[in-house]
Amino acid sequence: MSTAPDPDEQRQVDAVTHAIRSLDVPAPAALRERVEAMAAGATDANRGAADTNRGAAGTNRGASDANRGAAGARRRLRRPRIAVAGGLLTAVAAVVVALALVLGGGSGDGPGAPASVRQVAAVALREPTAPAPAPAAAGTLDAAVAPVSFPDWQANPPGPDGAAWSASGARDDDVGGRVVKTVFYDAPGGQRIGYAIAGGDELPVAGGRFVRRNGIPLWVYTVDGAPAVMWYQDGRTCVVSSRDVDVDTLLTLASSEAA
Repeated sequence: MSTAPDPDEQRQVDAVTHAIRSLDVPAPAALRERVEAMAAGATDANRGAADTNRGAAGTNRGASDANRGAAGARRRLRRPRIAVAGGLLTAVAAVVVALALVLGGGSGDGPGAPASVRQVAAVALREPTAPAPAPAAAGTLDAAVAPVSFPDWQANPPGPDGAAWSASGARDDDVGGRVVKTVFYDAPGGQRIGYAIAGGDELPVAGGRFVRRNGIPLWVYTVDGAPAVMWYQDGRTCVVSSRDVDVDTLLTLASSEAA
């Protein structure tokens, strides 16, 4: 029986390590160091298996009885080393999953991560930290992320049912280096939605479900168990989110604003 280390396993270890090293977004240092250590351990285990095999092969040039004895010894030595390498590869793969959660795609939302639609939606689910902006001209409030102003949904109720939503609070946040301004609106029944506008260029869709409402392109997300709807308006990224209403209500509000 051959005792050479598994080349496919080593290739997988190398591929995983390369993927981690080539990430565009820096992983947390401790997590990256752990992956590097695991990958190095798997490589050393395979290298050790190869060294053991060469040493065992050198002792097998004698009689057939000696060969059988050496083969048995090789099996006893090889199996634990290959098991160790396989275990390390599994551990590396598990840490890659952790990295995927940390960096991306829900969630690359840790401190210092680039801004994302989900981060903006999460801000819209928080509590107000400032009073509601006052009404301004042309059915808007005295709050904006230029050139987009927040609507006055009490003076101009959105949607076909004409329900008024009164501005009840506001907050300002820095999300991934971007200014995010949120205005909160309350319905007569006490339901609250957060309407956030992110400064800077339009954020990538990054996994949102596409929906077209009243001819307006919108994207639907679930953030911390709550629905959120995103759209682009005048080069800005706008998001409405709420724990109190369903996604259809959010689509109605978003499409009335984006129209």
